[in-house]
Amino acid sequence: MKKSIKTTEDYGQKLAREREWHVARRRQTEHPLNSPLFHSPQRVAFCYDYVKRRMAEVIRLACQRLNRPNPALLLAPIGDGADLPYVQPLFQDITGVDISPEALDKIQVPGIKKHVADMTRMDMFGDEQFDVVLVPLIFHHYLGTGFDPLLSELCRVLKPGGCFLSLEPSILHPFSWITIIARRVFGNITGQVEDECAFAPGLLTRAMKRHGLTDVKVYGVSFSHNRLPIVVAKINNILTRRLFGCPGLAQLAFMCGFYGRKPERDERSEHRRS
Repeated sequence: MKKSIKTTEDYGQKLAREREWHVARRRQTEHPLNSPLFHSPQRVAFCYDYVKRRMAEVIRLACQRLNRPNPALLLAPIGDGADLPYVQPLFQDITGVDISPEALDKIQVPGIKKHVADMTRMDMFGDEQFDVVLVPLIFHHYLGTGFDPLLSELCRVLKPGGCFLSLEPSILHPFSWITIIARRVFGNITGQVEDECAFAPGLLTRAMKRHGLTDVKVYGVSFSHNRLPIVVAKINNILTRRLFGCPGLAQLAFMCGFYGRKPERDERSEHRRS
């Protein structure tokens, strides 16, 4: 089942907003809610370092189950390469895609293959080219267009038996509701892209299954929002770690991970016969 993007004009405007975000990030640093009492770059860095290290753990385990020599990774979007320190120890063959040439220009890491492209049209890649497809923090930018156009293309370039992994904020986390309400009251003080928003994890898992992915799972990555003081976040990370694998509670995390596997060809044939 595949939903089409609304119109070429609407989607073109959407891509323009995404490109602009990389060039002109508009966090209102003078706003009281962005003062050091409520926010700091150090808190954000601590939060996302924890998230990305947890993500790397899951990728490592997925690669062990995959059991393929030198698996090829597609990192889409790759942005300015912030995820590379976490995935480079796991992969020798890394390809990145992003809509922003300005972001790609910041990546000065030897051996990384980079492409400027819309993730719904990666025509530079053939079918079934990558063993692992990692899609961090992009689906919550595509609630308006729907996930199907993205997933259709990502699944096209994933090899049979390969792993699909994603990372997204959950709207079921209490802080997600608070920030949504705050945005309506105070405006876009954090400089988010206009249409980005956390969502219920089930939206993505159902879409993954529609596109034929199997063994679909959601796991908790972090229950600590990036505005929590670092000391509080450290304690919370310790207390909530046991909840990461609980199917229901995991969806309440601030950041959720998603896993799916593309069936081998013989599995797909068996499924069609049944």
